[in-house]
Amino acid sequence: MTNPTNDDTPAGEKPTGDETPNDSKPERQGPTKARITMWIVVGAVALYFIGNGLYGILTK
Repeated sequence: MTNPTNDDTPAGEKPTGDETPNDSKPERQGPTKARITMWIVVGAVALYFIGNGLYGILTK
């Protein structure tokens, strides 16, 4: 059996270190303002429910 060859690369040529797949990826950006706002609102509601529950347990 023979190994299939890549027609784009001549035989014996090795890719250089500059041609990494990570070079084509854009830089990661931080979360958007909408996502931060959503997390703040959800966190506030969760904190309200936890606080309300603890208050109810402690006052009984």
